[in-house]
Amino acid sequence: MDCRALPLLLMGLIGSIAVDASTAPAAETPKPPLRLVSDPWPPFTGEEGSPQVAIDLVQRALNRATRPSTSTILAGGFVQILERIRNGEYDGSAALWKTPERESFLVFSAPYLENRLVLVGREGSPVDARSMADLKGKRVATVAAYAYGNVIRSNVGPELVPGESDVANLRSLLAGQVDYVLADELLVHHLFQAQAARAEGALEVGRFPLVSRTLHFALRKDLPGAQEIIAQFDEQIRAMMADGAYHRALALDWIWADINGDGVAELVLGGIQAGVSPPQDGYEVISADRPATSMDDEEKDGGFVIEGVRYEDWEHVPERYKVDIDRTREPLDPGVTLFRF
Repeated sequence: MDCRALPLLLMGLIGSIAVDASTAPAAETPKPPLRLVSDPWPPFTGEEGSPQVAIDLVQRALNRATRPSTSTILAGGFVQILERIRNGEYDGSAALWKTPERESFLVFSAPYLENRLVLVGREGSPVDARSMADLKGKRVATVAAYAYGNVIRSNVGPELVPGESDVANLRSLLAGQVDYVLADELLVHHLFQAQAARAEGALEVGRFPLVSRTLHFALRKDLPGAQEIIAQFDEQIRAMMADGAYHRALALDWIWADINGDGVAELVLGGIQAGVSPPQDGYEVISADRPATSMDDEEKDGGFVIEGVRYEDWEHVPERYKVDIDRTREPLDPGVTLFRF
């Protein structure tokens, strides 16, 4: 090769590299965290380190979708929170009930949880009330900080006795200081999951929620990509229900959930320890999803899902899963406060 041609070759090579570098796609700019806001509503929303199971669920799902988020807790009324979302100061909220007025400026996710207030009484007490009016003349403990507002207030209903927490209210109930407690079904489920024998011997729980509202993640409609983010969130929540991450966030063993989208809910295990006998029940994520058949029936409509695999009935569940559930294997989520008898 003519040595005089070498500089020309090098110049051409350098030029080619420069062109390639200039036309290579630039690294994607990291997306800014979504700015979410809620009011204090234990155990669903609260400051970091306090009960905030709804915020934890939403943040876990968004992280899986590579959409980081921050959550600010503001006291002072929910009207101002909605207004600060509407004016663009915040992008949305992790925990909202859906209303027509809110739908005018927000995009809502599918429901990822359901708030259900059930009646809890002492063992032997009638708990078949279908409305607050049915409890006229009774003393019913509620949690002062809960944001149920006018939903449970009635001029013809019971005397509402505000308490500091569900734990304090349950102690008042067992001490005979109130007739009933209104508690979220999720907390009641935890109580019976962790201390079944004692709970069944001391408490009666109503089967019919006196208040039931689905909980949603929502973003401003004018936020770029809002609809896409909501779709990604919905997809991740379904995946979390199938792989057990949803259960871990709420410290649940079994949940009812329609995993395969066929309109029939399955009983889904959150880990690999199913227990030595068929589960008597699971937590209903969304009550409308639960099949009508009783758990006492030999055949379950939806079957069982463990590690993403559906089994038609308990007999088909592999023996390796049929071991006692070790409740000491990991600490309960700090958002779950259990009453101790």
